[in-house]
Parts: sequence; structure tokens; C-alpha cells
Amino acid sequence: MVRNWPDFAAAEELLKLGADPDAIDAKGMTALHAMLEKGSDKQHFGMFIGHRARGDLPGPDGLTAAEIMRRKRDPEFRHMAEQLNTGSRI
Repeated sequence: MVRNWPDFAAAEELLKLGADPDAIDAKGMTALHAMLEKGSDKQHFGMFIGHRARGDLPGPDGLTAAEIMRRKRDPEFRHMAEQLNTGSRI
């Protein structure tokens, strides 16, 4: 799972090698959910958007990462929420 890597450069390399940006951990969270919970810098969300991370997968609380991002006051988070992939990959 990519989110467990504290070094985002290493996470980027794993994503480039085909790591699943939507993998769900034992707590039922995707990397996006975990990054939002931990308050990761918004600059790191772009790498997941670039690797077509889905924003429509519910976390353990039933909220999707996109819903959480849309609730933030920061307009950049709201804009990123709209860039997240939804549905199956083609």
C-alpha cells in the first residue's frame, strides 16, 4: 500500500511501477483517506490524481475522499476533488 511510505518520492516511484492508488488498508481507507486524516500537504494529492485515484470509494465512515475534500475551506482541495477519477478504469 502506497500510503504507508513516509517518503512521497518513493510512493511516486511505486505508483509509476503500477501500485494501486486505490488499495484499501486494514482500516478500510484508501491512501487519499489516510492522507486527509493525517493532514498531508495538499501538494502530494496531485500524484494520486495523476495516477487516476478514485474519489468515489467510501472510507470506514462512509465518506468518500472527494466528499471530504469538497468540505474543506481551501478551494484548491475542492478543485482537486473534481479531478479525482470516478467509476471503473477503462
